[in-house]
Amino acid sequence: FLPVLDGNTLAGFRVYPGSDEGAFTKTGLRAGDVIEAIEGRTVTVPRDVIPLLAALRETRPVALRLRRGPAALELTLFKTAGALA
Repeated sequence: FLPVLDGNTLAGFRVYPGSDEGAFTKTGLRAGDVIEAIEGRTVTVPRDVIPLLAALRETRPVALRLRRGPAALELTLFKTAGALA
């Protein structure tokens, strides 16, 4: 996760695959996506990412609002075997 700023305000976190790009892609995310909200809550500080990580550890689906290039998208992320573990 890399912070994305809009001026001095956190606008979200840009995501990239780790060592397993295939598992990352299976989640529905793409390299460079910017996560703007998790479970309907706008990401405003780094700790706001914790619910996403917790949900993935517990294999619960998690709703994301993200920006992919100029497009705003809603995505429900499901952990697949080996993805984002």
